[in-house]
Amino acid sequence: MSLADLAAPAAQAARDGVVVTEFQASLGRIIAPILEATPAARALFCGADGKPLAAGDIYRNPEFADVLEVFGHEGARFVAEGEVAAGLLALAEQGGHLTGDDLKSYRPEWRRPVEITRGRVRLAANLPPALGGVLVAFELELLGADLGAGVGAADLARAFEAKTRARIETGLRQDPEGGALRLLSPELIGRYPQRAAGAGGSDPRHHSYFGGRWRRAGGGADHLQRRGQWRRNRRHRHHAQQHAGRGRSDARRLDSWGPDTRLSSMMTPMAVTWPDGGVAMLGSGGSNRIRTALAQVLVNRIDRGMGLADAVAAPRLHVEASPPAVDFELPALAEADRAAILDAFPEARGWPNRSMFFGGVHAVTRDGRGNVQAAGDPRRSGVGIVG
Repeated sequence: MSLADLAAPAAQAARDGVVVTEFQASLGRIIAPILEATPAARALFCGADGKPLAAGDIYRNPEFADVLEVFGHEGARFVAEGEVAAGLLALAEQGGHLTGDDLKSYRPEWRRPVEITRGRVRLAANLPPALGGVLVAFELELLGADLGAGVGAADLARAFEAKTRARIETGLRQDPEGGALRLLSPELIGRYPQRAAGAGGSDPRHHSYFGGRWRRAGGGADHLQRRGQWRRNRRHRHHAQQHAGRGRSDARRLDSWGPDTRLSSMMTPMAVTWPDGGVAMLGSGGSNRIRTALAQVLVNRIDRGMGLADAVAAPRLHVEASPPAVDFELPALAEADRAAILDAFPEARGWPNRSMFFGGVHAVTRDGRGNVQAAGDPRRSGVGIVG
């Protein structure tokens, strides 16, 4: 499929407009401080009243449609040296480290991934400075490889709580590469399972597909004038989360990173392979909830034998910080699991509804016979299309 053909549907949607869904409108309300921050932002994302578009409104972005069409015909050079590059560099002049040489010299870097074995199933995830892969690997190691359907909600919560302590102990956030080696060392892994099993409660859109390369579309912040585009900016993400409440503790100040230092991320695209030739691709949005969301879907699919859609939709929990803050979803959660969570973590908070707070795992699988399944997470209005 040519790049021009690939870009054409998106360009048409941007030019003709799409109907804003209730889910999209709810996101607009959450990040309203960003969307209302500047005249350019309001012109792009708000209605005549200056407020983010509501459900049923039509969202159009004809300038971005032009960008997509030109990119489809000219390819990466348009972004690295053309008008889009000029827009990015103009923003960098206002305060940033990006240079024209950076854009021109950019190349993909192919590296061997973090590899995890769970029973006879193999998993692969991205390396540091991305942090999610090693954290998911550590969580799965704490759960053991042969628990099968016996992995309970309280077992997950204990493993996640132990992970938060190990993450701090190894200095993973300050030193991603060195911390990853310490986190996955046999000595540390051998010490934490006992702590996880016996401990009580005292102590950012992903696309997976087959038939091409994996790609992810990130969030946005700064406006590229006359291009209809936004540049990802962690300062704005942090500002929005202050207003939205439940934090993205992984967000960093833009000026806290020096030149020539790769920005760490929790984004964790994962590949899974089965002995019969089956494969899967999955990932999630959700900042620091990414690691727990993916670990739970993998346990559901691999250990508990759930179908893909059920593995994604099943109740989730998340544990953060030490002493632990435990949040869990109540819908469809077995009473025994609810009681076990509260017994281990009496301060745990049950959520009455499924929530995007717990991530949005989107996945596609192809079994050994070639049958394909896709699942989009209902927490983030995900859609799975097979055909």
